[in-house]
Amino acid sequence: HYFIQSNLRMTSNNDRRSLVILAAVFGFAILTLSIIYSYLPDLPSEHQKHIKLPMDIEDAQNLGDVLSIYKETHYYSVMGVYFATYIFLQTFAIPGSIFLSILSGFKFYLYSNFHHDL
Repeated sequence: HYFIQSNLRMTSNNDRRSLVILAAVFGFAILTLSIIYSYLPDLPSEHQKHIKLPMDIEDAQNLGDVLSIYKETHYYSVMGVYFATYIFLQTFAIPGSIFLSILSGFKFYLYSNFHHDL
């Protein structure tokens, strides 16, 4: 009886520790994304409202339109934000990464890179 109670207490402590570690990692990821987003160029207010995690295809389309405008002049910033956001969504299984995958196919297609070499 004592062994079972002791084992349950250890499991409970391990669960708490795991949740604390998960919360710390999630908080660090949010902080990192915030820092990355803070280095983006200043956007007009009509574009700022579309800079958010896409939760449906319309959000992804609006985000893609804004990114298309800025990818010509701020290519590396846009790619950095895209990859950081995608990794964040995938890591924590947050819905929206599928829309970023579709978006990247339209906005950063591989053909454009090979077309200039032909």
